[in-house]
Amino acid sequence: MKKMLIGGQRLRDLGSSRHTNDLDYLIFDTNQPLFINAPEADYINASKYDLLTALWNVEKDNKEVSVNGMVTLCGWAFINHLRNLNFHKANDKEFDLSFLGLYAKKHDVKIDFSLLYKYEVKEMVDEVVQEVKKYTK
Repeated sequence: MKKMLIGGQRLRDLGSSRHTNDLDYLIFDTNQPLFINAPEADYINASKYDLLTALWNVEKDNKEVSVNGMVTLCGWAFINHLRNLNFHKANDKEFDLSFLGLYAKKHDVKIDFSLLYKYEVKEMVDEVVQEVKKYTK
């Protein structure tokens, strides 16, 4: 199975000072759930979420997810941690996003936010619409 390094170890490879012992990979497997926790590593299954599928299609030829891909993943995680009121993890993602911004500036990487805008903003608007529709039917 094809897998790409993401998460704390990928950030560490880029030079981040926030170290974790977790080993995380992005995979694409239509027969598996979104999150897979295995003894050796954790996996996020890109086939189960539109944003992640789009990211997979951009990154699938890479061994590790690019800096742009990491911004997308960290942004997605940050949004979801806030939604779930998991402020400790959201704070970690804020640190990671700050690091990635500084990394991009130092290495002249142009950050592309288009996947986050296209998929996460749409999902947030859809959530608002569904909430309102519950009361207007």
